[in-house]
Amino acid sequence: MTNMNDNFNFENQPEDLKVDKDLFTLDEEPLIIEREVSRPIEELKFREKIFQFLRRNYIQMGYDDALSQPDHKFLNDNIEFIYSDFSLLLEEAELSYQEYLNQLDFHYKSRLAAGLNDIAEELAAKKVNVLADMDFVLKNRRDLQEKTGNIQRLILSYKKGFMKGFSALSYAGIINKIV
Repeated sequence: MTNMNDNFNFENQPEDLKVDKDLFTLDEEPLIIEREVSRPIEELKFREKIFQFLRRNYIQMGYDDALSQPDHKFLNDNIEFIYSDFSLLLEEAELSYQEYLNQLDFHYKSRLAAGLNDIAEELAAKKVNVLADMDFVLKNRRDLQEKTGNIQRLILSYKKGFMKGFSALSYAGIINKIV
């Protein structure tokens, strides 16, 4: 089978029909447009995002904040920011996990109905893991409302750092000053 372009002569065409050969050939790599990665891959990273939030050095943050703005209103505002940021992260995680669980349920039922038992079992195992992550998120949301658990540790760490920074200002500016 011959290719139509093999028999076509670009140079010997009448002027009104002449087509530039460059329109049909590329000397460079084709442009590849990347599509957005499906959300489930991101959703499974919420556990890591939550732990990353919890691992931040809140003592150092409080210390630095006290050095830059040593007043109690600033301290209280930043504590509210910590509460709000953690709440937002947990809410986003909960919504994403719920959406992912709905997708898992759909695929589980349809694969089971199609007789794909191995895949259905994998989906069921995946659901167990996602439910465990969801429980972790819900526990942290309850702790956030009651101001206990992880959020309490974050706030106490931040306050401790802030007070250390507050003290450092006094030592550096007043106590160690030679008069």
